[in-house]
This record gives sequence, C-alpha cells and structure tokens, in this order.
Amino acid sequence: MQLQNRKVVIIGAGHVGSHAGFTLIAQGLVDEIVYIDVDEKKAQAQALEAKGVRIDHVVSIEVDDHDIANRMGGRRVCSKCGASYHVVNIPPKKEGICDVCGGALKQRKDDDPATVKDRLAVYHKETEPLKGFYEARGVLKTVEDQPTVEGTTREILRVLGVAE
Repeated sequence: MQLQNRKVVIIGAGHVGSHAGFTLIAQGLVDEIVYIDVDEKKAQAQALEAKGVRIDHVVSIEVDDHDIANRMGGRRVCSKCGASYHVVNIPPKKEGICDVCGGALKQRKDDDPATVKDRLAVYHKETEPLKGFYEARGVLKTVEDQPTVEGTTREILRVLGVAE
C-alpha cells in the first residue's frame, strides 16, 4: 500500500527517523522526506508553507528525555576508525577499546550530558511547538518510542497507513 500523498516530515529524526525514512523511500512508499531535528524552528515551517511547499504527513517520534539522555550518554565512537558502540546496547568486547581496530573509544561532545541537556531544552522551546503547528493542519501523527529501531519503524509505517 502506498501513501496517497507522498511528502512526509519526521520530527525528532535521529537514527530511528533516518531508518524509517530509508524504509519508506526504499519501498517506494514516499517521494520525499523532510527531517526536522533539534535546531529547526516553527518560523522555518511557516516559511516553507508560505512558499507553497505542502507537507502531507508529519511523524513525531515521542521519546522520554531521560531515555534520550541515557542513549546519547552511552554512545562511544572509535577515535581511529569511527566504529560506533553503546556502553549498554552495543558494548565493545573490552571496555574503552574498539573491536575493529583497537583504537580508543571516546564520547563525542554532542553526547556529553550537559550538551544533551542543552539540546533537549532547545528542542522543547523551539522544535516541539512544530507539533501544534502541524496538528492544526491535520497532518501530525505521533509514534511512541519502541524498544528497537525496527519496532519504531514499524509503528511509523503503521501510523502512515502503509503497514498493519
């Protein structure tokens, strides 16, 4: 089943939104996806609308701030080869050492707890209002975070009406 209108916005994109977007495009279910992440503003959405850009579907992935902080705070990246890990979900065989090349694992500045807290504050102040903007236009769908990327992707496809 294809979406009748084929332009989709995913708010709070990140890795899960990217996975869902790739799935939608790869399966030929949509023509265009717009990702709106932490730094996007309501004024930008209004400017798109003023230019005649019509958004057909908006998906907001709802994740608790505590869960976001835990996920981002646990991410580690190899300083040599860039391989990604998570201290809980995808730990290296030896703590702090990359399985691929033996390089040191580091926490990116973006994943520092203070940075995550600041980014969440910006999201709640400047991005979250977009949900009301798109809800007023009748195009907002919300998806509760699921335990896996694949689970959240299935929920996105379900709320868009392209999967059961």
